[in-house]
Amino acid sequence: MAESILTASNIKKSFGKNIAINNVSIKVERGEILGLLGPNGAGKTTLAKILVGLLKADKGTVEYFGEKQDARAGKVRERIGMVPQEPSFYQSFTVKQNIEFFASLYGSGNKVAKTETIWLIKWLNLSRFTNHKARVLSGGYKRLLNIACSLVNNPDIIFLDEPTVGLDPKMRQTLWNKINELRDSGKTILLTTHYMDEAEELCDRVAMMSSGKIAVIDDPENLIAEYGGKAVLIFKLNKNVELDLIVKIKEAMPGKIVRNVQSTLILPTEQSNVTPVIVKLSKIINEAGYEINGSLVKEPELEDVFLNITGKAIKE
Repeated sequence: MAESILTASNIKKSFGKNIAINNVSIKVERGEILGLLGPNGAGKTTLAKILVGLLKADKGTVEYFGEKQDARAGKVRERIGMVPQEPSFYQSFTVKQNIEFFASLYGSGNKVAKTETIWLIKWLNLSRFTNHKARVLSGGYKRLLNIACSLVNNPDIIFLDEPTVGLDPKMRQTLWNKINELRDSGKTILLTTHYMDEAEELCDRVAMMSSGKIAVIDDPENLIAEYGGKAVLIFKLNKNVELDLIVKIKEAMPGKIVRNVQSTLILPTEQSNVTPVIVKLSKIINEAGYEINGSLVKEPELEDVFLNITGKAIKE
């Protein structure tokens, strides 16, 4: 049985008349990456801040490591790392000075701080910037420095708030690799994001939030299978699709919705039935005198899950 490293029960938080978190309960298991997914304003960052102790809930309880503890208490705070979206270091300090400074805040001796700093700089590919002022770093490397400053205490659980917003694809992949390495080393990670591909790539489980509530929580594959809807078959033919072909398909596959755009044929079908439908449809197309120049199966994605559950698109 998986060990819960963090358990939140019946969390509520309002800002004036605005209900930000509405009676949320959640468990985070040791060694997993749990994604909080939702559009801006869904409540995911507010929930993360409550869990890490940066905000106080109006109601509800949080247990860390099996005990009811305040995240701001010293023995808990030392086991938590928080990586915010915005830079949380000193722009006038060098990369090395920043990391050493934050290490010193946790009571690390000079020798330990220097050793930890050297390791973090190397691991996060910051070596060539060791003595550069933080303000001259690009956005991606500032994000890596943010991570370094948040990991100086070697935390058991790490909160990452929208870690790849605004990054180019190469730096985004670098951060994904580092997040996976953290999980592989035994760290527990709570990740807030509104990027569907990020959640699908990184997360062991995803909690989809909408209007301050968790609408559903499960691993990405299960969510897609249950809530993603139909797969879409797309066939590119050698000539424009005529009505007689549409009729033949509908007669052979009663109940199927068939659409076409010039020479492109489009047919939604159940995820579990993709292969038999492809075989049957290909035969009908060939027997009708058409050739298939190309085909594509568009599988449901987390974006489809979110749309189907909340009726809203995730917007940046």
